[in-house]
Amino acid sequence: MNLLPSSQHTQGLVNGKVLEQLLPNAVVINVGRGEVVDSPALIDALRKQRLRGAMLDVFEYEPLSQDSPLWSMDNVIITPHIAAPTSIRDAIEQAKEYIHAIGLGLPVKAVDRTLGY
Repeated sequence: MNLLPSSQHTQGLVNGKVLEQLLPNAVVINVGRGEVVDSPALIDALRKQRLRGAMLDVFEYEPLSQDSPLWSMDNVIITPHIAAPTSIRDAIEQAKEYIHAIGLGLPVKAVDRTLGY
């Protein structure tokens, strides 16, 4: 399962070499960032049945092109980038906390731009 962010250290991390090390009954689940998985290598592994399947919520380029072979593969499940939906209540609570902290001059959780996530 990939939950990794996209950064210079993770792009293409799940490549052909990694996929070859998985057991034939393995299923690749990508709900992190699409850039982490080497799509051509994944498609090749799926076609050659070196993997049992894949569950994909994210892709390097979104939306996934209509001509992608992933759409027609029986061993692939594609979801519409909804692996981690945010409830409105949670989003409002987080925004309130951030606004309150900023008003008090306190730091808020933020993206670390040096890491890329």
